[in-house]
Amino acid sequence: MTMGQCKTCGVGHSQQFRRFPTMLKTIRQKFAHDDLAIFTVLFIASFIGLIASFVLSNEAVILARNENTVLACDLSSAVSCSAVGKHWSAEVFNFPNAFVGMISFSVMMTLAVAGILKVRFPRYFMLSAQAGAVVGVVFAGWMFYMSYVVIGALCPWCLLTDIAVLLSLYALNRYNVEQGHLVLSRKYETTLIRFVSKDFDKLAVFAVIVLMLVLILVKFGGTLF
Repeated sequence: MTMGQCKTCGVGHSQQFRRFPTMLKTIRQKFAHDDLAIFTVLFIASFIGLIASFVLSNEAVILARNENTVLACDLSSAVSCSAVGKHWSAEVFNFPNAFVGMISFSVMMTLAVAGILKVRFPRYFMLSAQAGAVVGVVFAGWMFYMSYVVIGALCPWCLLTDIAVLLSLYALNRYNVEQGHLVLSRKYETTLIRFVSKDFDKLAVFAVIVLMLVLILVKFGGTLF
């Protein structure tokens, strides 16, 4: 047996490494399509949102058992998941909001995987998904307001879900615009197409995230940790 040859498969390791770039190229070619980047963003956002929602759901159960429990993300008076979790706004539907997040992000992740695999969905299905993301962004904005203004404390996992749903809306809106799925008047449709084609939607998402960070730093500053 030659040096560097695998005893199990009988193939030299150097030969295996040389094949690796070819394998990656084959995989990229197999899944490559115009909407791959969009659905990849949707997948990453959904994955982050799902993880955050799972953690929040677990914390909600812990607080339900003992509301005096100190959670791992209770870092200071300004960063306190338990303070946010015990507020009535954390259970708008008489059960933890995070449960809705787990369901919603699971659906979005399934949609993202299907999109990556080149599955095509009907026009109104994708518009419905975008409408759901719009509702999610509005709800996330309201929750951020409640946390920032009313409760006076921040929940890191909640902030992650805010960013996740914002990125989900960005991805779905860009997809529907590029696919011509819009149901707007010609004037507004042209404006939105121009807005997306110039990447102003990316700038808008970045601006919202920066605005959130600035607001947090201005109000809480050194009390964050």
